Amino acid sequence: MTNCKFLTKLATILLTIAVLLDGCTSPVVPHQVIGTDSQNPYQQFKSLKIGALLPLSSDTTGLSLSAKHGLELAVDDINASGGISSLGGALIELVWGDSQGKAEIAQSELTRMVQQESVVAIIDTDSSENIFVASRESERLSTPFIVTQAVADNLTSSDLKYTFRICPNASGYAKSVTEFLKDLGKLAGLNIQKVALIHADTDQANLTAGIQQKFLQENGIGIGIELKYSAKPGELINELAQIKSSNVDAILTNVTTNDLALIAKARNDSGLAEVPFIDTSGSPLDPIILSQGGSAFEGWFAASAYSKFVPGTEALNNRFKARYNSDITSAGVYAYQAGWVIAEALQSSASIDPSNLRAALSKLSIPSGTKMVLAAQNLRFDNNGQITSNPIFIVQAQGNEFYPIWPTSVAARSPVVGK
Repeated sequence: MTNCKFLTKLATILLTIAVLLDGCTSPVVPHQVIGTDSQNPYQQFKSLKIGALLPLSSDTTGLSLSAKHGLELAVDDINASGGISSLGGALIELVWGDSQGKAEIAQSELTRMVQQESVVAIIDTDSSENIFVASRESERLSTPFIVTQAVADNLTSSDLKYTFRICPNASGYAKSVTEFLKDLGKLAGLNIQKVALIHADTDQANLTAGIQQKFLQENGIGIGIELKYSAKPGELINELAQIKSSNVDAILTNVTTNDLALIAKARNDSGLAEVPFIDTSGSPLDPIILSQGGSAFEGWFAASAYSKFVPGTEALNNRFKARYNSDITSAGVYAYQAGWVIAEALQSSASIDPSNLRAALSKLSIPSGTKMVLAAQNLRFDNNGQITSNPIFIVQAQGNEFYPIWPTSVAARSPVVGK
């Protein structure tokens, strides 16, 4: 019995020594590792996950699908160029979240992507109302959050350290629209002295309307009437006659793309066909929207930060069209740009640590080129996380396209009014 115990103990000791020696000479490494986090060399990976939050199932315009395609194209371009070389060539992998157009679902989807899918950043193409909620959740989780097209001013601030926006805000749109209204005198012989405002009765829309009123009144343009509507835009359509009786010179809308088509169709029936309508929401007004409203949109103006007719946009649009058999929309362009913003931040930080990635975003500088497709000369963020420069155009529906008509330096057509 003593000899058996001795032999058993000796065998255990020898086995332990063998395991230790094997651990020293042959470390276990995950198969096909491509990159490591410089802040945590023990964490190894071959791909990096980016979350994409879109209202896929609730969008009837097709613009969310365009944004999805734009982001897919960006990720393919990034990966084809070698991935994130500072992280060993790690590739980008997209994780999709569907907000269903509801703030509470946007919040829960974001939480799922961060806590269960381990995404390193979020790209959100939703409305201002939904992004307001989702971005606060992203702040709580210390996850970089990129806003692509929502314009409410309060979506970015010095208190939101992880939120960055790559499109103009409501103040930027209000300033440009006011300048355009003043220029309509020499462009089309119109003297705009009084306007009507149409917008949803929500916190974000009311905030934006207040900003519009400030810029208009500072430039001597009065508010003839302000119409708000609840969740039933049909109620608003019945009230358009009030605008007719107010004798305004122009009508500014800040509504969803779905509601805009309804208003456009009711414009002629309300006797307002001769009054310029100008959408100020920054919503993507593209051929997709024209197909919904048909000829009702003819002559409609809109503020936009993208047009395929502006020089420098042809190459991306041609590649997108070859792949998806349609022109890229502004929703697609901003989603494409957001992909490169995250990739460039990962590249410069050489880290997936959230604080390091946030710091890289705050210092980001991408010059115009294949990685920066917006109209600006350089993509940078200010101390509030707002893009510092992104020119705004006024486009007009003429035929089956929205053509840039202002400023004159980028105009593809002259404005047409009174038809």
